[in-house]
Amino acid sequence: MYWRFFVLGVIVWAQRPTLAPIRGLQNGQPQLIAIVGATVWLAPQAYLKDGVILLREGRIVEVGSRSTVKIPAEAQVLTYPASAWVYPAFIEVWSSWGLRSSAAGSGGIQYDPTRHPAYYPADAVRLDFAAETAFVYDTEQAKRLREMGFAVAHIAPKEGILRGTGVSILLSEQLPMDKRLLPGKPILHAGFEKGNSSQMYPTAKMGSIALVRQVLYDWLWYRQFAQPPVQNVALRRLGELWRDTLRWVWIAQTPEDAFRVAKLTDEWRQGGAIRWALLGTGYEYEWLSYLPKSGLYILPVGLPSLPPLQSAEGYRHLPLLALRRWETAPFRVKWLLRAGHAIALTSQGLSESETFWEHLRTLARTGIAPDTLLLCLTQTPAQWLGLMDVGRIAPNHYANLLIFSDTLWNPTAKLAEVWVAGERHLLIPLLSALPQGTYVVSEIGWTWEFPLVKGLPINARLILSPKDTQQVEVRYDLLRGTFSTRVKAEGAAGDHTFELLGDSVLSGIWLMPNGERRFWRAQRIAMPDSEPSPKRPAILSEDSLHSRRTYPAGLYGRETYPPQMPLLIRGATVWTGDTILPDTDVLIAEGKIRRIGRALPAPPEAQIIEAHGAALTAGMIDEHSHIAIEGGVNEYSDAVTAEVRISDVIDPTDVNIYRHLAGGVTTVQLLHGSANPIGGQSACIKLRWGLPADSMLFTEAPPFNKFALGENVKQSNWGDAYTIRYPQTRMGVEQIMTDAFMAARRYIAEKEAYEAVRKRNPTAIAPRRDLRLEPLAEILQQKRYITCHSYVQSEILMLMRLAERFGFRVRTFTHVLEGYKVAPEMKLHGAFASTFSDWWAYKYEVIDAIPHNAAILLKHKVPTCINSDDAEMGRRLNQEAAKILRYGGAELSIDSIEAWRTVTVYPAQALGISHRVGYIREGYDADVVLWDRPTPLSVYSQVRFTLVDGRKLYDRELDRQAYERAMQEKKLLVEKAWRSGDTGKKGIPLLVRRAVLWYCESFTEGEAEGAP
Repeated sequence: MYWRFFVLGVIVWAQRPTLAPIRGLQNGQPQLIAIVGATVWLAPQAYLKDGVILLREGRIVEVGSRSTVKIPAEAQVLTYPASAWVYPAFIEVWSSWGLRSSAAGSGGIQYDPTRHPAYYPADAVRLDFAAETAFVYDTEQAKRLREMGFAVAHIAPKEGILRGTGVSILLSEQLPMDKRLLPGKPILHAGFEKGNSSQMYPTAKMGSIALVRQVLYDWLWYRQFAQPPVQNVALRRLGELWRDTLRWVWIAQTPEDAFRVAKLTDEWRQGGAIRWALLGTGYEYEWLSYLPKSGLYILPVGLPSLPPLQSAEGYRHLPLLALRRWETAPFRVKWLLRAGHAIALTSQGLSESETFWEHLRTLARTGIAPDTLLLCLTQTPAQWLGLMDVGRIAPNHYANLLIFSDTLWNPTAKLAEVWVAGERHLLIPLLSALPQGTYVVSEIGWTWEFPLVKGLPINARLILSPKDTQQVEVRYDLLRGTFSTRVKAEGAAGDHTFELLGDSVLSGIWLMPNGERRFWRAQRIAMPDSEPSPKRPAILSEDSLHSRRTYPAGLYGRETYPPQMPLLIRGATVWTGDTILPDTDVLIAEGKIRRIGRALPAPPEAQIIEAHGAALTAGMIDEHSHIAIEGGVNEYSDAVTAEVRISDVIDPTDVNIYRHLAGGVTTVQLLHGSANPIGGQSACIKLRWGLPADSMLFTEAPPFNKFALGENVKQSNWGDAYTIRYPQTRMGVEQIMTDAFMAARRYIAEKEAYEAVRKRNPTAIAPRRDLRLEPLAEILQQKRYITCHSYVQSEILMLMRLAERFGFRVRTFTHVLEGYKVAPEMKLHGAFASTFSDWWAYKYEVIDAIPHNAAILLKHKVPTCINSDDAEMGRRLNQEAAKILRYGGAELSIDSIEAWRTVTVYPAQALGISHRVGYIREGYDADVVLWDRPTPLSVYSQVRFTLVDGRKLYDRELDRQAYERAMQEKKLLVEKAWRSGDTGKKGIPLLVRRAVLWYCESFTEGEAEGAP
C-alpha cells in the first residue's frame, strides 16, 4: 500500500460568506478531500470499517465504506491505516477564555449603578452583553482545546449575575473571524457571584437570587406595553431571548445549587418556555436520590487529586467527605446517567491534554458505555447549544473530526489529527507512517534498525560496518512527509533524507557535503522486537468502593431516611408543656402523637421503649438561629432588603443541624442578620437531617421578616468607609421604617386600584410587582410578622408605636435585653420576647442588660422565649432555659414548667406553629425528645433520642455505632489513598466546604467563625 503524509495547510471555505475584505490573492477552487481506510464512528453501536469521508468547503459531503462510496478522480486522497479511528470532534459546552474581566471597582462604597439609566439599575444584570462583541481569539487556548479533541467551544461571559449571552466558535486558525462564529441558540449565562462590580447590591447569595427574581417580574411588567414608559436595554434584550425557549446555564458553587436553579427556573416559567443547565461542581451525585431531573448537568471530565502529603498520617487529617469525593468522583457520570439525568462533559479545570484523556478514560473504566461518553461530548452539547451541523459525522455537517491511532478508549491510542471545518491540524504522525524494523541498503551495505516508535524524535541505529555502529537522531519533516538524519562516517558524511514506500521499502537521497545527490533504496528484512502489550487498566467496580453514600454526604449522614415506625414509649416522665405527668405512656404512629395515658396497650407492630426515670418532652424550638445558611447571613448592602429570602439559601448539609438534634432541638427559625433596619425574610425549618432544603421547610409556619434596631443598622461599628448609607442615626432608623411602610401603603393602593379596573377591563396594565415592598405590604395587611433585633428600651417603644400607627403589631422582639424596662408596654402591645439567658455586657449598647431579664418579662405575662443566636448555644438550649431558675426563679416564682415553656411552648406560639409543635398532646407532630433523666433542665441530662415527624433522626447509641463505622471507613480510605500514589497528581481541586458559624453581625464568610 502506498502511504504518505501531507500537511494540508489549506484554507477550506465554509459555505457561509464572509464580510471581511480579502487582502492579497484570492483563494482558488475549494479542494475535495477523501479520508480513506480508517474505522469511522457514526453513532452508538454504529461504525464503518474501511470507511470513506468526502469533504468539500469545510463540510462533509458523503460518508460510507470504500465499497459504496465512489471517490472522484480530482479528490485529494488521504489513506489511513486500518487501525485508525475517526470520531466527531468534541464540543466544549462551557468555556470562559477570550473574554477579559472588567476592571475591579475602586474599592470605595458605591450604592448607585455606574451604567447609563437605560440599563438595569443593578450593574450585576448584564443581559445586554453578548460575548461575540468582546471575544478575542486566543491561539494558545484554542490549541490547548484542540489537543483535548475540541473543535467547537462555547464562550461564556464571566461577569455579573445575569451575565449575558455566550457565543459558540470554531477553533479554526485560518477562517475569518466572522466565519468562526456559529449561529446557535442564544444561551443566557448566570451565576451567584456578581464579579468585579463595585456596586454594593447584592452582597449575599440570597441577594443574588432575589435580584434575578425581581428581573423576572420587571420583565412581566415591561412586556405588557407596546410603548414601555421607560426604556430598558436589559429588559428589551430579555424579550428578544424569550422569543423562543429561553435557555440559561448557571455556575454552581455547591451541589445544592441544582435545587436552587431548578426552583428559580420553575418560577421563571411565568415568562415563557425555559430550559436550564448547571455547570456543576461534579459532586451533584451526593443528592442522587433527590436531584432534579429537569435540566442538563454539565460535569467536569477532570477528577480531583489528593493534596501532596508526605505520609499516610497526613491523609487522616482530611475530612471524611474529602476522601469520599476523591474515591467516588470517577463514578459521578455513571451514577447520574443511570438515574436518568442529561449530562454534558466539559474540560473546565484541566489545563493539559494528557490529563484530560487519562481522566476521560477513567470515566469509561467505571462501566459507562464509551459511546455514551462520546454523546456527552458531541451530540448532547450540540443540542443544548442549538448547533445543528456539528457533533456528528454526517453529510452537510462541519468536517470536525478526530483521528486516533487506535480506538479512543485504548489507553495507548494517540490523537493524531484534529480537523476543524476541514482545516487539518496534525498533532503526531500515525505510527504506521514511520519506518519500523531492520532495513538493508543494498547499494552501500548499510543496515538501519528502527525501533517501535512511540513519538518524535526517533532514535535509530545505523550499522555502517561490523566495527562502526552509530546512534542517530532521525527527524521527521511534517511539511514534506520525509525523514532526515546526519551521518558522520568517512566517505559517507552528509545529510540523508528518505521516505517510506509501501510497507517495507525505504527510498533515500544522500546529499553529500560537496552538493552531489545520490539515490539509494533499502528493503526491510526484519520487524523490530514487539514490546509487550500494555496492560489495560482494570475496570473500576462499585463493589470496590469503601465510601458509603449518605444524605447528606459527610460524617453524620444517613444511608436511608428513617421510617415512621410506631413506637410506644412506656413509663416516662412526660413534660407536656402544661404539666408534668409521671409514669406515663405515649403512643406514636404515622408521625403523630396518637395517645397519652397509663398502661396503654401496645399495637402489634409497635416498638416498645422502656422510659422509666426518663423525661419525654416536646422537641425544643430555637426562635433565633443562623445555622444552615449558605452564602451570607446578611444582605448588608441597602438599608431595606425585605425581598431576600433565607429559604433560598438553606444549607441542608450543615452539621449543626445534626448537633442541634443531638441537643434536643427539632425546629428553628433561620433569621437574616441585623445589618439593615428592614432585613430579609426568615425561614422556619424542621431539622429533617438527611433531606434537601425545601423538604425541611415548616410549610404551615406564617411568614416573617427580620427587622433590626440599634448600632448595627446605623453602621456604628462598620468602619470609616461605611458612613454613606442612610440612616446613620437612631432617629433615621425610625424615619426609614416609616418611609418604607408609607411606600407599602401606596403599593397596596395601586394594586387595589388595578383590581378594580381589571374587573371592567381584563386587558388593563398590571402595576409592577415590587418584591421589596411586597413583604412590607403583607405586614400592613397582617399576613406577615416581624421579628425585630432590639436592645434599648427607647427603640423598643419606638417600634411598637410605629407599628400601632400603621395598624399592626410587632410579633417578637428578639434579644430585647432592656425588655425588663418596658415589660408592661410589651404586654399591652401583645409582643413576644425572645432573649438570651445570661449574655450581657458584651458591648456598650447592652450595658444595662441583666440576667434576670427573662424572669421579669415572664412575671409580667410577656410570653418569653430563650434563643441561641449561636450554633454552639443551640446545642444546649435546655441548659439556657434552666438558667431562668437561677436568675429570678425563686424571687419571681418561676417554676420548672414555665422555664421549660421558654424553649418549647412560647417559641411555638411566637412562630405561629403551636397547633403542631411545642407540646406533648394527642394529634400533635411527633417531634419529641427522650432524655436520660426525669428532668431536661439538668446540666447532666443527655438526649437518648430525638424524633422529628416520628422518625428517629438522632439516637445516642446508634450515633456511637455510626461514628465507629465512619472511622473504619475513613481508615480504609486513608490506606487506599496512600497506596494509590495519587498524591499531588494533576486534576481539579478537591473542594470541601468548611462549616461557617454565622452571627447577627457577620457580613462575609471571612468574618464568620470557622471560615478559611
